[in-house]
Amino acid sequence: MPQEQHSHPIFPQWQEGQKWRVEYLRNVPATEKSSRVQIPPPQRAVWQYEVSRLDARKGPILLSLREEGGDGKFEIALDPKAFTLVSVSEISGGRGIGIITNPTIDSFLSIPAGYAVIFDWPRFPAKRANMSRSFATSEGHGVKEEIVFDGDSHFKISMACREQREGMVQTIRSVQSWQVGRPWWDSASAESDMIVGQEKSSYWSISGKLLP
Repeated sequence: MPQEQHSHPIFPQWQEGQKWRVEYLRNVPATEKSSRVQIPPPQRAVWQYEVSRLDARKGPILLSLREEGGDGKFEIALDPKAFTLVSVSEISGGRGIGIITNPTIDSFLSIPAGYAVIFDWPRFPAKRANMSRSFATSEGHGVKEEIVFDGDSHFKISMACREQREGMVQTIRSVQSWQVGRPWWDSASAESDMIVGQEKSSYWSISGKLLP
């Protein structure tokens, strides 16, 4: 019998073996800086998500990710109590290679980012109420997080980080739109821009949507 996830009014409610599909569009900056260089179209990929472990007695919640028509494979581990991101591993040759660890039981924002999948993950609120807070990543980056509800069942989570170093300013933004009762966010985006001197450029961006 599939293991039921503990009930929480806002957490996605999953069962072991449950699957869903997510479409991603990722913009890759041109390698040459010229007004005549044509901006390449976004790279499209569809990923299948599966709840491969949900029983807290066996360890963290595990999500398996597989790129349809491609070789990409990842495994996401979530804390079974706080429902926060613990780690992400890339699966290659049947082995897991850790690419993300989040030792703090808190939200996670990719710094730096650029993955083919959005791994940003919030600390879900305990109740249906707007909130604003700040937290620090394990690397010491300060992040501002905001959760805004539109009615009782829809809410948006945004995270932003601004870092300045050696004459360069990098801003990272992540937004997710959630619907209570659905297995994943309806839509999400993550982007970063860079300011060097007086010149501003898009560093990378990715968006995703839950497929029906």
